[in-house]
Amino acid sequence: MSGLNEPVNNIPQPVAVSPDLVDLAHATRPKKTIPVWVRVAVDDGSERTEPGFAQGWTREHVLVQVQWPADYYKGAREFWVEATRVRRRVIDPGRF
Repeated sequence: MSGLNEPVNNIPQPVAVSPDLVDLAHATRPKKTIPVWVRVAVDDGSERTEPGFAQGWTREHVLVQVQWPADYYKGAREFWVEATRVRRRVIDPGRF
């Protein structure tokens, strides 16, 4: 197991939509991911907005990837959220 989505003790975790509730038969997967802002509900009751990438979507849900704290680093987390929690963002190419 890669450990990509394994929870870490004492670190708040994102609240995701169960994949069982997602209509995977009608999901769209783009050739390139799309930069987005994601309002992430956290299991400690808080909410935070994180930069991420949309990796797929249906009419009601979006599969996002965001950086999330792990033990001593930030790792990639991938999970489904409601589409209303996602909005597109622009990455300024001149910034890098």
